[in-house]
Amino acid sequence: HFRRRALKQSRELIEPDQAKYHQVWENLTADAQEQDHLATLRSIVQKLQSVTAIGEVRQCTPLVEQEGSILDGAHADVHLIQRANSVSSLLKGPRDSPNPHITSLDQLYVQARMCERILRQKVVTWALQSNGLFPLAKDVDLESGGFVPATKSMGMMSDQMSYQVKWGGIKKPLRAVEKACRSYNGDCSRLLDLCRQNCCFKTVRDLCSCLEAIRDDVEVRVLRLKNRMDLDYNGASSAGYRDVAMNVKINTETTRKLGVQDHICEVQLILVCFAELKNDQGHRRYVKFRDERGE
Repeated sequence: HFRRRALKQSRELIEPDQAKYHQVWENLTADAQEQDHLATLRSIVQKLQSVTAIGEVRQCTPLVEQEGSILDGAHADVHLIQRANSVSSLLKGPRDSPNPHITSLDQLYVQARMCERILRQKVVTWALQSNGLFPLAKDVDLESGGFVPATKSMGMMSDQMSYQVKWGGIKKPLRAVEKACRSYNGDCSRLLDLCRQNCCFKTVRDLCSCLEAIRDDVEVRVLRLKNRMDLDYNGASSAGYRDVAMNVKINTETTRKLGVQDHICEVQLILVCFAELKNDQGHRRYVKFRDERGE
């Protein structure tokens, strides 16, 4: 009885948002050109999925690559150097660990922090190749319509526009603990979205271009891919919201020196028409919807 009641309440909670998302999807799929691009997207996703990781994907304990200071000026900017060396004991895992999977949420968060700006700069690079856009923070003047195109300097500490963009950021610790306990029986190695970023697009064609840029990036490995833009996807399972989400690893000289080349991040590719509806209040309702359902 209580379970049925909770499920009913969760559905009622997101019905208004779901109706808006559904209308956007109906309008999109009514366009013949966008239907062709959705078919192209499906083909790209299927090819990527054929070479992604098989089996369960989990966060692993980092390997020690060298003793002493992790980075020097030749490998990263001064802010990353200072941050990395201050937490080097957590970045460096044991040489001979009987359990390859990470067991410390603290260590996982340190890894995520080290990857945060590296992932951000990667997403900016892909956006430059695909007309990608980034949402502006809600306290910024919205003359540009709430989204700005990527620039070469975006994502760097010296770029002023970077401070106006609403970046994906790091998952809040309370939400991470809730998810680990509720969904993964306390196993933090299954948390794959502590470090996440998103990129927005006006058309499905541009979204496809970004996915191709990710596919062709030799420093990136896609481990898992979910296409919520597929015509066969049941939008009810995500309250009508749709995107293309993936888990990736970034293997560069910097991530290897940091020991985070195996840290798994999340990237979301979103159409502007969906991103415009995905406001803070709507996201809180969606989180509550999943909480009510015990997800």
